[in-house]
Amino acid sequence: MAGIKISALPSIVTPLVTDYIPVSQGDVTYKETITQLATLISASSVNPADVQNQTYSYVADSGAANAYVGIVAPVVAAYAAGQRFDLLIANDNTGASTLTINALTAKNILRDDGTALVAGDIVAGMIATFEFNGVSFQLLNPSRRILGTTTNDNAITGYVGEYISAQVLKAAPVNFALSNTLYDVMSIDLTPGDWDVTGNIGFDITVGSTIMSAGFSNNVSATLPDLSLVGNLTLLGGGTYGNNTGFNIPSQRISLSANATIYMVAAAVFAAGAVGGFGYMAARRAR
Repeated sequence: MAGIKISALPSIVTPLVTDYIPVSQGDVTYKETITQLATLISASSVNPADVQNQTYSYVADSGAANAYVGIVAPVVAAYAAGQRFDLLIANDNTGASTLTINALTAKNILRDDGTALVAGDIVAGMIATFEFNGVSFQLLNPSRRILGTTTNDNAITGYVGEYISAQVLKAAPVNFALSNTLYDVMSIDLTPGDWDVTGNIGFDITVGSTIMSAGFSNNVSATLPDLSLVGNLTLLGGGTYGNNTGFNIPSQRISLSANATIYMVAAAVFAAGAVGGFGYMAARRAR
């Protein structure tokens, strides 16, 4: 076979964008222009700017309190474990909640311990991150309400700052029938956690009392507090005290792993007349 001189080869021509080139798809050959292929590739490719902006997973919430909705593009055809979505929240939650992505079935939102949300876990204005575990969504960044309140409301049950109190009025004191005997003046029920318990007590005395004492007892009715704990017992003595004598009981830390009733216990030593106890006690969740 005779060779061909390089000088005899045809010159290379740059194809136009309108030139047709063969494309094989499903054993069928199509002819597409370079322009059409460029459009197809662009439509199916990922734009780095969209990744930076989380275009595919970030969206403003369009639902209601406790029923959150995210409409993302491209449309999610089905839930899959590992999917993660960020929503700019429009409404506080008041309890158990759900999340719906596009038009799929609403799924429960759980805390990281697998329990349902409680009021305040999601607050308006936060960007909440949800990840699907194959069954439900997990809220990865629940609101911790670190900022202090700006009005006269109460901390949510289970949150730092929760406040529980009890009161016995002077008009209806607890009767100390026997001298030098401990009585429960009042009590409060606390849930597991770390609490600071404080209080004050007053004595309603008809004749006179020589010694009065009061303190907090952990889960044991009418029992003297553990004296090894600093500041949980107050004692007055060495004299005779008249009506309306009272004092503050120093703050005591009570750390609980289970529900417990905390009692304010008190006693008075008297030879005659009658003694009654009244006052106030409160617990604040420290953490």
